[in-house]
Amino acid sequence: MVSVLVVHGAGSSPAVAQAAFAGATAAGGSVRAFWLAGHGGLAPPPPADDGAQDRATLASAVVRLRPDIVAGISYGAHQVARWAAERPAERHGVSSLALLLPAWTGPPDATAAATEAQADEFARIGVPRALERIVTAHPGWIADTLTQSWPQHDPDGIVAALRAVAHTSGPDEQALGAIDLPTTVVALAGDPLHPAEVAALWARSIPGAKLTTVVATCLADLGAAALAASVSGSR
Repeated sequence: MVSVLVVHGAGSSPAVAQAAFAGATAAGGSVRAFWLAGHGGLAPPPPADDGAQDRATLASAVVRLRPDIVAGISYGAHQVARWAAERPAERHGVSSLALLLPAWTGPPDATAAATEAQADEFARIGVPRALERIVTAHPGWIADTLTQSWPQHDPDGIVAALRAVAHTSGPDEQALGAIDLPTTVVALAGDPLHPAEVAALWARSIPGAKLTTVVATCLADLGAAALAASVSGSR
């Protein structure tokens, strides 16, 4: 039975992260997640900490939970990768990493700017109207996932959180090259906010990493692909 600790993405939630790895729970394993700093109507994100508080929380959770796999989705993948590169002594039995939907490498780029633009839309018209626009223009499981996630956040809090993330660096190629745990990188085909070429760069930069590209029909497809590759790669 596999235990997974998963870090959610910006504007998402622990419930969504856990749902992505529902296959582990169905197989008798366990999946745990935690709220990122400044999400879920909690205190606003710390200014200019570049994810340091989230990495510290991740490190504490690894000590407490001793997972087999540490996974991250989008911004969560950024922080898991940076934690693995910066704090290798804090693994405590972790056998592999699963990095799903990385959004950028190194300093914030055009994808980060799109994240800030989403925050600006929330500030301008509100979360319900923004969701209505997205569901109408892009119906499907991704829109359904956003509908599950975004309303859980305090409106001012999600704007602040997304703006903070948009100014946060991802791991650069040097940091990715320092990761020496077996790693699976998962791309979602055709996702403009998590470009497949970013996932491919991460997989090339992390020694021995596997790249899995998924044409998903639901959120759980992403976690299933990551889990299958991670479990086989850690043996």
